[in-house]
Amino acid sequence: MQFLNILYNILVSPSQEFRVVSIGPVPKNALLAYGTAIVLIVSGLGVIYSPFVSSTEGLLFKILFAAITGLIFWLFTALVFSTTAYIFGMRGRPQTFLILTAYAVLPWIFLPVVMLFKGILGAFGNTIVIFGSLGIWLWSVILFLMALKYTYNLTLERVLLAGTIPILMTFIGISWLSGFFYNLVQFFS
Repeated sequence: MQFLNILYNILVSPSQEFRVVSIGPVPKNALLAYGTAIVLIVSGLGVIYSPFVSSTEGLLFKILFAAITGLIFWLFTALVFSTTAYIFGMRGRPQTFLILTAYAVLPWIFLPVVMLFKGILGAFGNTIVIFGSLGIWLWSVILFLMALKYTYNLTLERVLLAGTIPILMTFIGISWLSGFFYNLVQFFS
């Protein structure tokens, strides 16, 4: 029953639930287990409504693969942000961040419902799917930024800066790799 209570609170009043997890004396191991379950379920559900899955052949393997991949991505994200916080002199707090970022993926559980409109309403349903998917994505991003805010006690300005770091680092990494391969090709030419 506590799990359903937490799910309801995340959907209705996420800031209150995030605050309780980040500062309150809550059983973090149980919440981490709930968070892991949320990530596994949401990642596994992603396969069911994916346009890349055309048949049910090997569906169980695809669901398990997606769930494990989602779990690894979730853990890696927490590792990156916790390490970055530690580098800049803050406590890493990986357990709290894992719990709150697991809560941040919860809105994706509504995507199968949104996808039903595509089959029911045709072209108008496609419009609903596009805007519904964008809304779910935005909701999830806002919850992720709230996870940053409550885990590391950051101001809105710092949360937005911290949220853009992965994007900037991706561009920097791509430019480094492209420069490396360009020089490598020039070397062998």
